[in-house]
Amino acid sequence: MKTIKNEVKPGRNPNLVTSHFDNEEKNIIDRLSGYFYVTNGGRDVQHYNANYRYCLVKLPSDKKNLFGIDFEILLVFSPYEKFEPRTLDIIEKIEKDYINSSFRLDKICTIIISKCNSFEHELSKVIKKGQESRIVIPFTYNELLNNEYKTNFFDERIRKYFFERDLFDVQAPLTKDLYFFGRDEVVISLIDKHEQGENAGIFGLRKIGKTSILYAVNRILSQKGGCSVVIDCQNLYQGRWNYALYDVIDNINAKLALKMKFDREEYENESLAAKCFDNDIKRICNKLKSKSILLIFDEIEHLSYKLSANEYWKNGHDYLYFWHAVRASFQTSGGKFTFLLAGTNANSIELSKIENSDNPLFEQFKPIYLSGFNVEQTKQMISTLSRYMGVKFDDEIFTYLTDNFGGHPFLIRKICSFLLKKARKLDIQHIDKDFYHKYYSEFDSHSYCQMVINVLHDFYKDEYTMLEYLAQGDINNFNELANDDESYVRHLLGYRVIRKSNDGNYHFNIDVIKQFLIKKNKYQSMNLSQDEKRLEISYRRNKIEENLKELIRKCIRDRYGRTQALEKVNAILKTSIKDYNDLFDSNKNNKLYFLSLLNIIIDNDLWDDCFKTIFSNKTEFASKMNLINRINIGRADAHNAKVSDEDFNLFRSIAKYLEKIIEENKGKFD
Repeated sequence: MKTIKNEVKPGRNPNLVTSHFDNEEKNIIDRLSGYFYVTNGGRDVQHYNANYRYCLVKLPSDKKNLFGIDFEILLVFSPYEKFEPRTLDIIEKIEKDYINSSFRLDKICTIIISKCNSFEHELSKVIKKGQESRIVIPFTYNELLNNEYKTNFFDERIRKYFFERDLFDVQAPLTKDLYFFGRDEVVISLIDKHEQGENAGIFGLRKIGKTSILYAVNRILSQKGGCSVVIDCQNLYQGRWNYALYDVIDNINAKLALKMKFDREEYENESLAAKCFDNDIKRICNKLKSKSILLIFDEIEHLSYKLSANEYWKNGHDYLYFWHAVRASFQTSGGKFTFLLAGTNANSIELSKIENSDNPLFEQFKPIYLSGFNVEQTKQMISTLSRYMGVKFDDEIFTYLTDNFGGHPFLIRKICSFLLKKARKLDIQHIDKDFYHKYYSEFDSHSYCQMVINVLHDFYKDEYTMLEYLAQGDINNFNELANDDESYVRHLLGYRVIRKSNDGNYHFNIDVIKQFLIKKNKYQSMNLSQDEKRLEISYRRNKIEENLKELIRKCIRDRYGRTQALEKVNAILKTSIKDYNDLFDSNKNNKLYFLSLLNIIIDNDLWDDCFKTIFSNKTEFASKMNLINRINIGRADAHNAKVSDEDFNLFRSIAKYLEKIIEENKGKFD
């Protein structure tokens, strides 16, 4: 290897074997060695009746610093003039069957050289469809055999494919290990439990990575020669419990490609369904001989008491029969199969009784509550992905990300995707603490936070209320609920939404959820002082007025056009302003009052043409506008006037009504 004090330079390994390449490919390798260091000549690989060849290359030291890749890169030759998507499958085959552990191979980046002259275009169509696709840098035989390509040709091509993707923006669960980070210990623990003949359960907030972990367990067990089947409970709950048992058998048969015959009709008789399931499980286990099966039930809420959308499961009837059958077969299987449950809600294993019957899942295992990433795990994920996108995060940012988002990987990816877009727009490659703090406040985490804690809002009402109390600093009510039932705090601690400090006080683990709840409940605090009431009324009323002006301005303009809109509003306000936008500027229109907005909206022509679909009921709208104006002018703006609780609550009700309408129509007329 050409090195000076471990510096890698372009060239080729003097022991490089290239005899299996054709002449064109040998010429291409010669040219590649002017940019890369070619470390290994690889070999021929057969796949789907096609023949490929590969070699390994390494970026020289100066390029390694530029692109952030220190490992060797797999380079595949595809000698076919038509590109087939299955060509990409060759990458995993080569890595699995031909690359031994002595090579430190980059697992995300690959180079493919194809004889298809439209390779770049064809590849882009495939890559766009897959969130977990690798970074594939495409070249063609023709362009690499052409003597006329520019000296910075390789730099530009690599930069193009490294820096155009957003690897942070992942929505669905991860089915491959390419972008799977931070959960290896959990995966190993779940596999160990299965191999020891123990059942298990994993629970956590939405989007925290539960399903990705299940796929990883499934993947690694398969690599070890084991058997596991992921069963989506969404596909089971619509039928009755006896048919759900058959569907489990059918899933095992299909996903393990056993090609066995099972009779669904045998499960029709409910009195025989559990016995049929037990017999069929034993048949499957006998066929697999020494192998045991891990049955992975994802989104267990669909088959759970009080949680399922199907009344038979919800009322406990089908839940009891189904899980009694599964547990009974497990107990008599001699360790031939175990089950792993996963979901957002652990209710199904916490209750000792279901409708006066013993709960078959009670204390069958100790649930694992999935926590967020620690700083090191956050750093591993973000620093690994960011280097493929041309940005670098300062180390202290990983602490901010972990603290602000409680280590929740989905939320962390979302904020990093937001920061990446900002950095690219500003042509910035380095994200430091000043950049982070500047744009962190602009990140709209509202919808993400709502989605993440919906499990508490939907299934744990009291616990959700406790979070609202804690966010508002209402410690007395928080402690009162905590003392009523210790399970409340246990759930919140289990989900890692809060933590308990050494002094016995509770704090939020996920700061953005705290801020979300504060914002959501901003105007629900009670027992405000007179100054606090006046401040809220003034602020909200002024904000409503400002937003109504903008809504009215855009709506009338879009309906009539600027000229006719100007005439109509001037006529209503009895003004002669010449610029349409100036009509809605209080500094330029001294006849624009709060009630002026009401008069514009309820004008007969404008109501029918513009505002009827927005405000619906003219009488109700006019009444609320007059009331909010009376409260504001008659009570709150007078320095010594007292705002009664009755007026204040009335104001809040009307303000909420108007704010909701404004929010629903925001952006419709941009």
